[in-house]
Amino acid sequence: MIQAYFEDELPPDDRAAVEAQAAQDPAFRTRLEAYRWAHAGLVEAAGRRAAFDAQFPYPTPAAPWRRWARIAAVLIPLLLIAAVWYSLQQRYAVGPWLAAYPVQQTYRGDWRAVSPDGEPDRLSLAEQALQRQAFVEAIALAHSISPQDTASYPAAQLIQGVAHLGQQEPEQAIAVLTPLLTEPPSPDYLPDIHWLLALGYLAQQDWPAARHHLQWLVTENPYGYLQPEARAWLRRLDSFWFNWFN
Repeated sequence: MIQAYFEDELPPDDRAAVEAQAAQDPAFRTRLEAYRWAHAGLVEAAGRRAAFDAQFPYPTPAAPWRRWARIAAVLIPLLLIAAVWYSLQQRYAVGPWLAAYPVQQTYRGDWRAVSPDGEPDRLSLAEQALQRQAFVEAIALAHSISPQDTASYPAAQLIQGVAHLGQQEPEQAIAVLTPLLTEPPSPDYLPDIHWLLALGYLAQQDWPAARHHLQWLVTENPYGYLQPEARAWLRRLDSFWFNWFN
């Protein structure tokens, strides 16, 4: 009843009875006063707690999609950076570019598709092996052609150079291709030879030598063939990213 009295839950008659008893009974009046102070303290504490909660509210539990949104906000920029980094590496790093480059397509030969008796000769077989990317077979067939076979020997050397590049053997390719600068299978193939030598020196990371052949393709090439590719590589050689990735 005392609790109901202080919480204003008693009807008027009962409240009057409590007050009358407190006026007549000192012990009851003492109990009533003690409860009054205790109740006032509880009310004050509840008010302070309400004020604190209003000033410093508890964080509401985050919805599941919010957690995934925070994770995505971190992962998406990282994935974009990784994609850009990979793209730059594929463009400017020599190793991945050469590994993906179809070097066998640089051979534009087929000087003699068949021998005089109508059967494919060793040069034709070497050309076919090169296009199948059977580089070891192409090297063996081209190497077997004698220098005395003046009609086929320069082309065989060119095939060997292309095949050695396909085998990732730039040193051997350069050794085979360099003499062709003075005795090309045809002057029309000088751009091909300079291009292949540039690829060989790029694979060896001999940038000045590669630049020399690329520069020839841009400034001294009378045919215009392979000039766009050479210009692109000269731009790469001059770029910050090329130095970074190589």
